[in-house]
Amino acid sequence: MLVPQRYGRLVTRLIIAGLLLSAGNMVRAEAANHNSGHLKTQCNDWATIDLGGYLLNNDVWGKRGLTGYSQCIYEIPGRKESEGGFGWTWDWPRAFDGVKSYPSVFFGRDLWSHQATTTALPKAISQLRHIYVNYKIKSTHTGAVNLLLESWITRNPSPGHRDRLGELAIQLYQIDWPGQEGKYIEDVKIGGVDFAFYLSKTTHAPGDPDRWTYYGFVHKPPTILKARLDIMQFVNYLVRKGYVDAGSYIATVELGNEIDHGEGRTEVESYSVSVH
Repeated sequence: MLVPQRYGRLVTRLIIAGLLLSAGNMVRAEAANHNSGHLKTQCNDWATIDLGGYLLNNDVWGKRGLTGYSQCIYEIPGRKESEGGFGWTWDWPRAFDGVKSYPSVFFGRDLWSHQATTTALPKAISQLRHIYVNYKIKSTHTGAVNLLLESWITRNPSPGHRDRLGELAIQLYQIDWPGQEGKYIEDVKIGGVDFAFYLSKTTHAPGDPDRWTYYGFVHKPPTILKARLDIMQFVNYLVRKGYVDAGSYIATVELGNEIDHGEGRTEVESYSVSVH
């Protein structure tokens, strides 16, 4: 999630990327690389790299006063637009339990800075048919980590952080995860894939004065490292169950690793988001 440092947040396909998109009222964004030459790397807290339609974010929202860590985001210039060619590395000590960071790629409208990477979002749920996320990654790591795809659900089309209604958190894998937000509700099958659904109606995070509803979908093993996933299938489940109103808005799409502790590297080989 793309947020300024003074705020926290708590937490949270099936074909290789390369979806051919039809004409119509569909919007497509590809992760573009505009530079050529050497690896482009940023290691400062909250550093960003503009990928052209996406923003790579060195998110360290949960570090609190922790020191002795390193985390970097990087872009591999010169690749074709249909390729990813970006990623992140990390090395976090084992200290207090809880998410330290969420290095990630962002699409949509940031609720804190109001920066937007696209005009496709925010959009009312009632006006959305599909939000396809196509990705292929390779990742090696130790310690406790997950792969999180998430979206913020808001009450209006020009939202700030006070307009959050819900957090849709799709955990595509968990490794040695220290705890799951929310109460287990039921097992569900979405897009032919099994998930465990968790719900918390009063989620909050250190440093954040607000509360919101957390909708967590945790994928059961094995891990999903390449996929085509329709976020609207999860949203439609929440609407059918009466958890989410169809008049609310989807503001963001974010994919990254939540990290509790350990070291690792994730490279996104291909990535795209398309809104229909």
